[in-house]
Amino acid sequence: MQAGFNLQLDETEVENVFEVPLEFVLDVRNHLPRNRSIAGHTVITHEIPYEGRQIWGATASMLIAFARLLREGQG
Repeated sequence: MQAGFNLQLDETEVENVFEVPLEFVLDVRNHLPRNRSIAGHTVITHEIPYEGRQIWGATASMLIAFARLLREGQG
């Protein structure tokens, strides 16, 4: 992370912070579908695993939507 940049984490929202290369996040092969049970219903979500960590939930959804937007803008 950039020197002099201090983060204040809200631990009710995020467990930790780490950097991931943009190329990795944009690569659709790294967007893995996962079945999750929510209130008794199975839903498909996505995760982006990186070096033993998991990007999931809203963060993964936003990054995958961003990657899709960039791909569609190239065509």
